[in-house]
Amino acid sequence: MKDILIYSKDKDKHTIHLRTVLQTLREHQLHSKYRKHEFWLEEVVFLGHVVSTEGSKVNSKKVKAITECPRLTNVIGIKNFSRLVRYY
Repeated sequence: MKDILIYSKDKDKHTIHLRTVLQTLREHQLHSKYRKHEFWLEEVVFLGHVVSTEGSKVNSKKVKAITECPRLTNVIGIKNFSRLVRYY
């Protein structure tokens, strides 16, 4: 298991969601190192986005990387950059 993000709009729902996920992991005998977990964060960067109590938005560092990209000189670089720009 790589990364799990549990998002809820309020703390009561979050407690229920968190309990459900942890119980499901336990039922399937899946274990993780709890010292690697972070709980009750107000904001987290996840898969290139910033998820917070205000919702999800694009990570501004990714946008900055796109706007400050040096001039590309080969076809492969241009294709890869084009895919990245379309995504963001």
